[in-house]
Amino acid sequence: MDKNKIYDELYTKYSNRSLDEHKIIKILKFLDDKRFDSFLDIGCGDGCLTEVIAKKICAKNVCGIDISKEAVMTAKARGINAVTADIDKDDFPFKGNSFDFIFCGDVIEHVFDADRLVEFVHWALKPGGRVLIVTPNLAAWHARIFLLFGYNPFTCSVSFKNHGAGKPFLLSSGNSTEHIRFFTLKALCDLFKINNFIVNKKFAFYSPTPKSLPLPIYLFVDMADRLFSIFKSFSSIIGIYAKKCDYK
Repeated sequence: MDKNKIYDELYTKYSNRSLDEHKIIKILKFLDDKRFDSFLDIGCGDGCLTEVIAKKICAKNVCGIDISKEAVMTAKARGINAVTADIDKDDFPFKGNSFDFIFCGDVIEHVFDADRLVEFVHWALKPGGRVLIVTPNLAAWHARIFLLFGYNPFTCSVSFKNHGAGKPFLLSSGNSTEHIRFFTLKALCDLFKINNFIVNKKFAFYSPTPKSLPLPIYLFVDMADRLFSIFKSFSSIIGIYAKKCDYK
């Protein structure tokens, strides 16, 4: 399996899609009163969101990491100090204790070694630095329903090639076929606490409902997703904002 090739193909396929508006608005609103001089975006993609966040937090030193060479080239064109790297195996391209703030949006579910990623975040942050991480929720309301009836959750695929296996009517989520790790809100919090972080805030987001669904189903799913985003452990997407600690 060529992981780099998979992600380059996915970047090309989804680079023209609009950003998840609800999630971005909520993140930016939370960052309203936050100011960080040095900022690293892990999984920066083409740098579009990196640029928006950097402006919001008034960052002077803006860096990014992504596995896709094509994405990194575009990010560099935006003026971001972006580097191509595979978090699972490559040497870390930046010095330790370098960043005040790290954003890691929809990345941790794509890596084999989640511990290595979290350890890198801790190592890269300055003392007292902050990280904001976002990922799909394994215990989302729709995942619980699927499992209740013996189906694989919508975002959990058994293979890269046959991502519809185990789902009703071989239903698939095209942008989730590369997910490797899966997290509940508790699991995400525990992983960071074990690695010497204090979790300051927990987030819940709803995700865009596929407009390809029949209208009645679309309206039901959209309404349910918005409703369940009120309850963090049931929401489709989760996130945490955590502070680096140097004690054990």
